[in-house]
Amino acid sequence: MFCIVNDRVHLAPEKDERSHREWMDAEGLSDNFEEEVRGVVYEDRLIFFRGSDWQADEKAEKIFFLNIADVAKLMNLQKDTLICGGCIVGKIGEVWPPKKVFGRLGDFLK
Repeated sequence: MFCIVNDRVHLAPEKDERSHREWMDAEGLSDNFEEEVRGVVYEDRLIFFRGSDWQADEKAEKIFFLNIADVAKLMNLQKDTLICGGCIVGKIGEVWPPKKVFGRLGDFLK
């Protein structure tokens, strides 16, 4: 999992079982959790969002795409990783479908 705070990408320790909020609070990463862009990689897709409702609004998109190269490098993502914004929130333990699909990572890297 990752977050972007003040245009800097932060990664949680690998296989960290804490929630974004628990991890970010423990690291002192943000005083405004609901506004920060964060994300996860699940199987072959990266999902970015902000807010407790996993939204991908224009602000989240702008921040994410300005930092996509750093996210890709730090997370060692493949060019065929599917980039998704937001999720349709479901039950814990289920796979939540993305709200938006933007394409493959390679489409956005120079």
